Amino acid sequence: MFDTPESRSRMVAIGFTLLCLALMAWRLTIPSKFFFDEVHYLPAARALIELSGPVNTEHPLFGKIVIAAGMLLFGDNALGWRIFPWAFGGLAIFATMRMTWWIAKSEIAAFMAGFFVMTGQLLFVLARIAMLDMVMAGCLMAGLWMTASALDQDRGNHTRLAGAGLLLGLAVGAKWSAAPVAMMAGIGLFILRGHAVGWRLKAWALESPAPFQGVSLWQAVLLLGLLPMLVYLATFIPAFFYASNPIAPADILAYQLRIFEHQSNPMAAHTYQSNWWQWLGNIRPIWFLYEAADGAQRGVILLGNPVVMWAGLGGVALCGLLGVMRRDRARLIAFVLFIVALAPWAVVPKPVQFYYHYLLPSIFLCIAMALALERVWWRDGVRAVPVFVMAAAAGMFAYFYPILSAAPLDGEMAFMDWMWIDSWR
Repeated sequence: MFDTPESRSRMVAIGFTLLCLALMAWRLTIPSKFFFDEVHYLPAARALIELSGPVNTEHPLFGKIVIAAGMLLFGDNALGWRIFPWAFGGLAIFATMRMTWWIAKSEIAAFMAGFFVMTGQLLFVLARIAMLDMVMAGCLMAGLWMTASALDQDRGNHTRLAGAGLLLGLAVGAKWSAAPVAMMAGIGLFILRGHAVGWRLKAWALESPAPFQGVSLWQAVLLLGLLPMLVYLATFIPAFFYASNPIAPADILAYQLRIFEHQSNPMAAHTYQSNWWQWLGNIRPIWFLYEAADGAQRGVILLGNPVVMWAGLGGVALCGLLGVMRRDRARLIAFVLFIVALAPWAVVPKPVQFYYHYLLPSIFLCIAMALALERVWWRDGVRAVPVFVMAAAAGMFAYFYPILSAAPLDGEMAFMDWMWIDSWR
């Protein structure tokens, strides 16, 4: 059962994901009332259940469909609101570990990637609130895992790539911020194929020995290009049946312009708004909650783990250098995905941005950090360095845990115990 590195890595990923899910489930229903952006997405989920009409038209429907499904299964209560974002958080951790395995074929790199994503704190907090980000990240990472697993395989590539296309379409159907990374699956296939067989059109288009054995260019276009777009459009089907202002099937493409307009509309300044360069420095977090709730003073802050977020930037830089100078494919993939996930926020016409938009870049930062530690230190036998970094990340996560998990606090000023810099307040 554990006779191959791949099977061992898979079982470790399952065990670690179950452990993470158990930790994320603790106090999942606290606070028992809406908090932060749940005030936008829960009414939208209720409108989908009732098919009453469009609500929260700034975003596509799939993430809200998932939240609505939780409410139908578990009730219109805190458990129903948050159960599926929690489950998709587990999927994101598992898929991160499996993707890392398939691109690097390293058991320790795969484990460290999942470990840093969990202790990095962003995923932990976002998996415990009824927002769209975790549904998007879970589907996206699972789609990238499926794509990576199809590399250099002897069989089953069509099934894996079809699964990838389905999941990538759902990711974009949850939130548009998945789109640049989702596109990289198809673009990466073309680049890898061209590198493997040469850039002559005939050799490029026909079946080739690697990567993606047995999959022609045209099949890849269908599975990683057309299929995600069709799946994305299919997520709007419930809107055809709204009692008020339904979307006509013929108008579904025009409706995308309405989403874009809503994304681009001017917004009032917000206390916790921030910019992409502040995300890199872990400078401006967001207090999702800080008030008396469920019988105690409680807080939930979206703040990155300083060890992971600051050391991870070094991991990204090392992966960039190794990828370019040594043609290390795994490290180059992690570096490129980080850049692709982050760069649009520097130019996107969204007037007000928040630290939760850093979720996807932070996942790729964690992968890059794991791959850098494995390549530079672990592989050369200097294992004390990766172990120290993991221990420091775990210790910092434990330190911040009370204000990540809505634990009872000692009074209104208790938050000051964790405020290292003024901008964290």
